[in-house]
Amino acid sequence: NFELEYASGCCMFIDGELYRKIKGFDEKIFMYLEDADITRTINKYKKSMYVSDVEVEHLWEKGSHHSLKLMLINIKSAFYYFNKWGWKII
Repeated sequence: NFELEYASGCCMFIDGELYRKIKGFDEKIFMYLEDADITRTINKYKKSMYVSDVEVEHLWEKGSHHSLKLMLINIKSAFYYFNKWGWKII
């Protein structure tokens, strides 16, 4: 097991009390990066952890690779996320 900075939303378990404390997902992020955002928010209060003895299979559709509408939603989410958390150039 180890700490995570970003947990994929395909399989998250969040303590109900903490979820209420952070007021859930940021509703301004409809899709794409909502899981990164909530992980960062959770990490302000507790550490997000990867649990190695659990397996989940997630079949990715990668819809934004085939749909201009979904790609635009992805870009909008990214701009919102980086404006919220900061732009860091490596």
